[in-house]
Amino acid sequence: MRTSLLPYGAALLVALCLVSGATAARKNWVLLIAGSNGYGNYRHQADVCHAYQIAHANGIPDEQIVVMMYDDIANNEYNPVQGNIINRPGGPNVYPGVPKDYTGDDVNAETFLAVLQGNKEKVKSLLGGREGKVIESGPDDYVFVNFADHGGPGILVDHLFNFVDELPVTATDIAKETLKDPLLKQVFNFAARGWPSKPSDDVRAFTARKHEISIDNGCLLWGTRVIIPTSLRSRVLDILHETHIGISRMKAQARSWVWWPLLDYDIERLAKTGAICEQYQKSPPKAPLHPWDWPQQPWSRVHMDFAGPFLGKMFLIIIDAHSKWIDIKIMSKITASDTILELREVFSTFGLPEDSNESKSDQPGEGKENLSADNGCLEGINDNSSILIEDAQNEYIPSEVQLTGVNVHPKTNECADESVNAGQMSSKSVEIKPRRSGRIRKEPDRLVIQ
Repeated sequence: MRTSLLPYGAALLVALCLVSGATAARKNWVLLIAGSNGYGNYRHQADVCHAYQIAHANGIPDEQIVVMMYDDIANNEYNPVQGNIINRPGGPNVYPGVPKDYTGDDVNAETFLAVLQGNKEKVKSLLGGREGKVIESGPDDYVFVNFADHGGPGILVDHLFNFVDELPVTATDIAKETLKDPLLKQVFNFAARGWPSKPSDDVRAFTARKHEISIDNGCLLWGTRVIIPTSLRSRVLDILHETHIGISRMKAQARSWVWWPLLDYDIERLAKTGAICEQYQKSPPKAPLHPWDWPQQPWSRVHMDFAGPFLGKMFLIIIDAHSKWIDIKIMSKITASDTILELREVFSTFGLPEDSNESKSDQPGEGKENLSADNGCLEGINDNSSILIEDAQNEYIPSEVQLTGVNVHPKTNECADESVNAGQMSSKSVEIKPRRSGRIRKEPDRLVIQ
C-alpha cells in the first residue's frame, strides 16, 4: 500500500494521477477527513466535500472513498443557503452526493487510524457495535489521504480542548455559556457572519482582534486560546491559582490556553488577595527610620550631597543640620581631591566647632569611615562616600573633621537629599542658555537666599 498525506491544494493533481495510473489489479483508495467542526471552520468541510467531488468525477467509486466530517455546516443556522456548501465564492454546491461514513463524535483520531489501517474490528468496537467503512487496500494499491484541520504536532483532531477537558469546565460548557453571555454572543455572531464597520465600545477589545478570532466546537478562539465566558472565569482562575505558583507563572499558563479582556488584571487581583499567597508572600516589614539627633549648636554636623550634571557642571550641596543653612559649590569634576579642596574653602571660611559634646556612636549609617575619634570634631555626612573615602582626604582634610559615609543607604542623608531635590527643581524651572555662564552661578545663589 502506498500512502500519501497531502494538503488539499494537491488533491486535484494527486487524484488525477492516481486514476490515470490505476490498472484492473491496482485500486485507488481515498480517505478524506475534516477534523474540525462549527460554522467558523466552514472551509475544512468545504474542502473535503470538494475533494470528494474531484475523486468521484475521476471514476473512483464510493466504495473506495471514506469521508469523515462532523456534517454540521450544510444545515447550520448560520448558513445563509441551507443545504449548500461551496468552496469558493460563487462556486457550485459541493455537498450533494457526499457519503456520510463518519460524522459527529465518530470523527476522532482513534477511528481515523483504524479506518486507515483497515481494522474493521477496531472500528466496530469504537462505534459501539456498528460496522463502518475502512480502507481495504492491497500491497499495490494507492491510498490518497486528505486531512483538513488547523493541525498540530501528534494530533488529528482539534487539540485545543484537550487542556480544557481537564479543567472543571469542558468545551461543551464553554459553548453553552458563550451563547448565554450577552457580550460573547455578539462576538460569536460577528465572527460567524461578519464584523460591523462601526462596532460598539463594549466589543472594542474583540474588534482589535477580529482577524484572529474564530469559532471551533461552538467556542470562540483568539488564535489558539479559548475565550472564556464571564460565568466560567472564576473557575478557570481557581485552577490557575490552585498551586500558588505566583503571578508571572499564572499569566504564562493562562496565555497558553485561555483569554478574556482584563485577564492579566484578574490574575493579579486574585494572587494579591488570596489568603495563602498573602500569608507567605515575601514582604518583610520595613524597619522604622532612626532619626538623627538634633545638634546642640550650629556647624557641628554637616550633610553633603551632589546634584547634577546640569549644563556640564556638578553641584556640591552642603547643609548645616542645626540651622539648615545651605551652601552650594559649582564643580567641573567630583573627584576626591576636587571635593576636598571645596570643603577646605568652606571650613576655612566658617571654621571648626570649638566644642561639641555629642556622641557619634549611636548615629545611623553603614560603612562609617572615621578620620578622627575626637568628640570635639566636625562630622560630615555624605552618601557619596566612595568619592571621599580615599587616601587623598588624609592629606587635605584636617584631623578634626570626621567624614561619615552612608553610601548604601542615602535615605539616612535625607537632609542633604531634600536640598538636592530643591536645587534640581529650581534648575528645571528656568531656561538657562549655556553661553550665559554667569546665570549658572546666579541660580544656586538664588536658592540659598530663599
